[in-house]
Amino acid sequence: MFRLLSVGGRAALEHAGGVYDVARLSADASLSSALACLERADELHALARRCPDAAPDAALADVVLGPPVPEPRQVFGIGLNYRSHAAESGMELPPSPLTFTKFPSCLAGPTADVTLSGAMVDYEAEVVVVIGARCRNVPEDRAWAVVAGITAGQDISDRQVQLSGSPPQFCLGKSFTGYGPTGPALVSVDAFADPDDIALRCEVGGEVVQDASTADVEEIHRDVWRLRVPGDRVRIVARGGDDFLPLLDLFECAQQVAITRGLLVAFFARCILHALLEAFD
Repeated sequence: MFRLLSVGGRAALEHAGGVYDVARLSADASLSSALACLERADELHALARRCPDAAPDAALADVVLGPPVPEPRQVFGIGLNYRSHAAESGMELPPSPLTFTKFPSCLAGPTADVTLSGAMVDYEAEVVVVIGARCRNVPEDRAWAVVAGITAGQDISDRQVQLSGSPPQFCLGKSFTGYGPTGPALVSVDAFADPDDIALRCEVGGEVVQDASTADVEEIHRDVWRLRVPGDRVRIVARGGDDFLPLLDLFECAQQVAITRGLLVAFFARCILHALLEAFD
């Protein structure tokens, strides 16, 4: 089992409240980035076992965490895939789950301040699955074998931007700066008794607005696994509350994986999305 962090843009492991720089722990400078670690995810288990006998580089409480995988090549969201979500929305489950993207430039750490882009900003707690092996046409019974780990996330969306046209477009309204907070850690799949049944809950201002489990997820269509490379994220999105985010409120996304907290600050001028093209490989 391992818990992979990102500290100052460098890959690190967490153990018993200590932070261990992966490149230093392994004496391999090539393992300084999360993507390099994911391509060699099997080695992270062995490195994690070294942590109890090594001196930590810092205490977890003293560092600022970035998203566990700061520069994924691709980020895919799966919409309308919880049966309960479809039922309360009065919608039928699609023949294959709706797939959208969030540009990697929107990613933020678990405690980042998020500047709101307007008055209709929504939220959804989610489980984020990170691919650890280059793969193509993965059969259903091998899907977990190509996953490096799981983390927590929030799918923040500007609904006014998303629904401004016909047909609506998802990507830009979901990809403003900071609209993809994740973390604090990417946790290996073997840490879960049942990775197909992960509890997730979201609170806003102390009120529980989401309380669900991935056991309620409709089967993810095999097209999602057509071609994936290490670091790709597949975000299994649950429904958020019926209200938009209040100004200066605090949201908390609690899962078996992690806790994500962020202060949301109202700012009515639209955020500028930087380097969208450069974000893709």
